[in-house]
Order: sequence, then structure tokens, then C-alpha cells
Amino acid sequence: MPSATISDLTAAQLAANSYGQSPKVRSLENTVPLPPGWNALAGVPPDLLRKDSIGFLAGVYADGNQIVISYAGTTNEGTSLLGTGT
Repeated sequence: MPSATISDLTAAQLAANSYGQSPKVRSLENTVPLPPGWNALAGVPPDLLRKDSIGFLAGVYADGNQIVISYAGTTNEGTSLLGTGT
């Protein structure tokens, strides 16, 4: 059976869509839509996809033939990039 691959663009869209799990996303206009044919996999407990204390965000997506686990990583949303918060 040949291995399935996804394009770099599709991988980027799935990764970017993971950021939409954040409660800090102010509107759907600030998210990246899923690529055509891809859907969020139903039945995954939300607490496995988001850990607010460390800024971890993830998504599990399927296109009918493939499943992709994509994550945004740790976003440090609770800290300032400059370190002072000012």
C-alpha cells in the first residue's frame, strides 16, 4: 500500500487551524479555515486538545483516508513577549 502524503499548504492550514482552539481567538475571522475535504475528527475530548496553563493547542483532522494530529505548541499566552508586561 503506498504511503499517503499531504501538501505543505494543507499541513500549514491544519497547524494554523489548531490555534482556533484558543479561548483568546476573538472571532472566527481570526482563524484559518480547514482545507477542502478535511474535517475536525468528532469524539476527541476537548481537554485533550487544549491545556490553557501552558498554552498547548491541538486538533485532530481527517479527510476520509488520513488522520492528522496537528498542534500549535506552547503559546505562552499568559506571559509578555518582552518579559515585563508593559
